[in-house]
Amino acid sequence: MNSAIILASGSGIRFGSKKPKQFTNLKNKMIVEHSIDIFYNNNNIDEIILVCPNKWQNNLGEKYKKLKFASGGETRLESSYIGLLESDSRCINVLIHDAVRPFVSQNIINQALTYMDSFDGAIPTINSDDSLIDKKTLKYKSREKIKLVQTPQIFHYKKILEAYVKLEKESLFNDNMLKDDLSVLLKYNNNLKIKLFDGEKSNFKITHKDDLTKLTDLMK
Repeated sequence: MNSAIILASGSGIRFGSKKPKQFTNLKNKMIVEHSIDIFYNNNNIDEIILVCPNKWQNNLGEKYKKLKFASGGETRLESSYIGLLESDSRCINVLIHDAVRPFVSQNIINQALTYMDSFDGAIPTINSDDSLIDKKTLKYKSREKIKLVQTPQIFHYKKILEAYVKLEKESLFNDNMLKDDLSVLLKYNNNLKIKLFDGEKSNFKITHKDDLTKLTDLMK
């Protein structure tokens, strides 16, 4: 069984709006709905858990009858953990996705799933087109050794859940060194086989209002 967790609890402070960016309209529906639709229409996904504030759950529940809901935590990591706890007990693989990446493709989802017979996790990444510099040392980093990480990140459910249980016991949901779900998994187990595969530039994360212009151009 393959479960998808969509994280939609962020406040979107950098977006500069009273309404969280994931609930901002983009082409006649909310950004989060674009993300939901991609997973909803994928035959390999058996359930979707949307982690979001309570006030948004009723409206979305009326439209997506099979959607499961969970109320988000104070941090992204806590929201991921809540989503994992809400997943079906039969879950084998779980994909965790940022709601504000509304142009994730079916290809990325399906490709990620193909790796799970041979790997413990699979992560879409892209190359950096820009030069990278350490702001303290002013030394340039090799772009060939750096990858930009995207979502959905897919894992064997039991292994990522075990890592999050340990994280909760250590009260580390606010650890700034842990950036995403892969970083949580690697914190507790370095002896894992992780596949980094090619993501897509169109699968970018909305952070600022200007990003909506990019998305509008993509939808033309």
